Amino acid sequence: MIIGHKSIIEYFDKVIAAGNLSHAYLLVGPQQVGKSTIAHYLAAKLLHVDEKKLSIHADFSYVAREKDPKTDKTKKNIDIARIRELRHFLELSSEGYKVVVIDGAQHMSSGAANALLKSLEEPKANAVLFLTTPSEHLVLSTIRSRCQKMYVDPVSDDELLTSARENNMDESLVPLARGLPGRFVDFQDEAIRAQTEQSTQAFLNLFGKPYYEKLQLVDEYFGDKTDHIAARDRLVSILNDWEFLIGQHLYSTMGVSAEESAIVCDNATLLKIYDNVQVAKEELQNNIHPKLLVENILLSIP
Repeated sequence: MIIGHKSIIEYFDKVIAAGNLSHAYLLVGPQQVGKSTIAHYLAAKLLHVDEKKLSIHADFSYVAREKDPKTDKTKKNIDIARIRELRHFLELSSEGYKVVVIDGAQHMSSGAANALLKSLEEPKANAVLFLTTPSEHLVLSTIRSRCQKMYVDPVSDDELLTSARENNMDESLVPLARGLPGRFVDFQDEAIRAQTEQSTQAFLNLFGKPYYEKLQLVDEYFGDKTDHIAARDRLVSILNDWEFLIGQHLYSTMGVSAEESAIVCDNATLLKIYDNVQVAKEELQNNIHPKLLVENILLSIP
């Protein structure tokens, strides 16, 4: 189910009808904005198959980080072996399109990215690749230059509200979604909503505490030793919640004194915290140790 993104869908409808598809697209946008949903919708359209049956279609291939079968832990990268399998898939003959979705293209190892580059430099006829990433700068520049970039922006609250009414979803959650359809759908689950409320309350509890107490309050974010990559992804989600809370607070307290606001902190300091949260999210993609990044945020919280 696609919520919003009407202009993107209309664009692809036109280029598909005209037979002017590019061989590769890089869909860029924040987590949960709908990049993968759009890619799967377009793949099903090109292959003339119900989206529910897309995963078993002979001319469709989905690539993302996988779990290591030996350890059951999420792999750090999309490795070169997986991209070599993909290149073999693209070599196979087909009467129609062959469609590939690489979800989280920023996770490709350097070897995998270079292996994919060969396929992009010499694209096969009727092969279309959709790559997704939260930031184009996390993807190898030589890959970026060989893809048509499509920016997938957050959708309007009106679009979320329309979808809520059409699908019997909780309309009151629209403001909490921040224009992210995936977040809106997830928030229909009370347990997921409770996790978000917990992480935002944890952020508020950091203010006015000595540093050692702040460390204790965030220690649980590094407690999952069974799957470091999954824990890192969870931390990104928590930082997204913190980022939204700060932005919401800054917007709602324009012209309001610090003494009157929920967070007892001047806006200049809060902007510094906001910047540190954004840096932490970016550096997590570059495999900087999560604890170091969060400690830097804690140091900026009064």
